[in-house]
Amino acid sequence: SVAAELESFALIEGYQANLYADETDGVANPVCMSWDPAGRLWVLVTTAYPQLKPTDKPRDKLLILTDTNADGRADKTTVFADGLNMPTGFALGHGGVYIGQGNDLLHLKDTDGDDKADTRRVLLTGFGTGDTHQNINSFTWSPGGELLFCQGLHAFSRVETPWGIRRLDEHGSWRLRPRRLQLDGFRRSGGEGNPWGIAFGNWGEPFVKGNDSGIYELLPGMVSTDRIASFWGEEMKIGQTQIKSMIIELAESPHLPDDVQGEMLIAGYYARDVNRFQWETDGAGHRLKPQPNLMTSSHNAFRPVDIRIGPDGAIYIADWFNPIIGHYQASFRHPDRDKTHGRIWRVTAKDRPLAKAPDLSKMSADELCEQLKADWRYIRYQAKRRLADLSKDEVIPVITNWMDQLDQGDPNLEHHLYEAIGVFESHEVVNRSLLERLLVAKDYRARAYATRVAGRWHDRLESPLELLDRSVTDESARVRLEAIVACSDIHVANSMVVAAKATSRPMDRFTNFALTQTVHALVPRWRPALNQGQLKFDDPAGLIYVL
Repeated sequence: SVAAELESFALIEGYQANLYADETDGVANPVCMSWDPAGRLWVLVTTAYPQLKPTDKPRDKLLILTDTNADGRADKTTVFADGLNMPTGFALGHGGVYIGQGNDLLHLKDTDGDDKADTRRVLLTGFGTGDTHQNINSFTWSPGGELLFCQGLHAFSRVETPWGIRRLDEHGSWRLRPRRLQLDGFRRSGGEGNPWGIAFGNWGEPFVKGNDSGIYELLPGMVSTDRIASFWGEEMKIGQTQIKSMIIELAESPHLPDDVQGEMLIAGYYARDVNRFQWETDGAGHRLKPQPNLMTSSHNAFRPVDIRIGPDGAIYIADWFNPIIGHYQASFRHPDRDKTHGRIWRVTAKDRPLAKAPDLSKMSADELCEQLKADWRYIRYQAKRRLADLSKDEVIPVITNWMDQLDQGDPNLEHHLYEAIGVFESHEVVNRSLLERLLVAKDYRARAYATRVAGRWHDRLESPLELLDRSVTDESARVRLEAIVACSDIHVANSMVVAAKATSRPMDRFTNFALTQTVHALVPRWRPALNQGQLKFDDPAGLIYVL
């Protein structure tokens, strides 16, 4: 019962839990969830997992849960999509929903405004399905409107795109630029297990959660190469839980106490707990410091699989609710598999006022741009997603004017510009003047993100390597790391010369990993040019490193 499970929770001092939704609302085996700009919670549920019985029809669903009276309990359920077959991830965007289902990446839309999908399109197909808990998952929007997601160890993907066939063998992550259908895979980015969970910091720092208990720096692994880095797991690990776990959410909201602000929250489905980590810079990357668990349960069916900060600032936890979770350890047809229950829990801080995010679903482009200044990342994220959904002709003039009106003395000016360049990225509109401004920003985090954008826009920029040439020797190790990874995307021989300049500064495990992968990614370009005497390295140390 709900009461029995609630009684099993042990929360840290100052917190309390209540039920937001359960099976009476249609929630059975929730996989993941996401808030929309109107403050409604979308939940993907599957009773087919781990394998649909041959005689059954697919009947998994994507639900929309609404708390109409703001009492902390959902009281309205709408079925947006039905008849899904073991979906493993979704993301709201571009007037509909992206859903990962088996081999396919789908896009579903509601065209008549009744909150029910009436069109379904296969955008891409060919994703590996070697094991059902390793299918494409963890759909997460980057600050620049890229859709990132993961796949597991036994997935072997061959995806046809307008840019050619994209391959990814075994566990790793994908990056899709939806407006161009430009897909790239990054092998083994996510530890030595099945990655499930991607998150971005407030300056676009990407992290990935491995199912092997590790938490990893994702950026150094975002070099597209078939080379398997055998030392990826330990080299890129920045923290770990005690046992298998998934998902990363950042605990940021006006409702939460100061001592947890900015912490990483991890869903410990195996140990039935929610872990906390503080994080700080460590050279070009980061390191994590474990904190006492937010909550632990003694109930044998409590299985936290997703965590999201809600529009009221509370922490929401999707509970798979199942005593059986594996299908190596237990039969697909094990009679104890629970197919009928599922919970969404809401954790709040006692004696602290709840937050109240505005309804961004009806705001104009001008109003949405103003929300990019918000202190709360939830609001900035929702505003940026709405701006990405609006038409380019409507958004670009407004965001351009908004930047011109910014207070040049605002201490947060560079962060406002960071948010703005993400809007341009989302619409695949190049703004070189804004890029160059951020490349020389005072805050190294702004310079680092701009360096990434230079790599993304390289095919539409004049002399992109000249921009990266400055970043690759920046005083900040993080900026240098971004420059190395950006060079790997520019498939010309001189990219190797520019990237190798990073060796003129101190190297660490993150820059060393990225540069090693870049050497292998670019070898078809630089090695013939070097053999023909057409490539000149300014510093012999760079050439020695490459060789």
